[in-house]
Amino acid sequence: MAKQMPPLKAEVGPGGKKTYKVLGVRFELPGNFDIVDALGTGAYGTVVAAKMQVEGEEDFVAIKKIERAFEHKVFA
Repeated sequence: MAKQMPPLKAEVGPGGKKTYKVLGVRFELPGNFDIVDALGTGAYGTVVAAKMQVEGEEDFVAIKKIERAFEHKVFA
């Protein structure tokens, strides 16, 4: 099994919303998500691995952020 990294540092804002800066991209997530690693960046966006906690259970998810999505007809 792969070694698990500690979550990245986040700024916590109103309502528990967390803000992360990963590979130069700003991610704003609900309080039940913790980004644990940057997976990559490319032409269509940046992908991170995050730990999600819901009702006492936790799971890992991938989150992709597409910046300026509405500037491209393919994304809109």
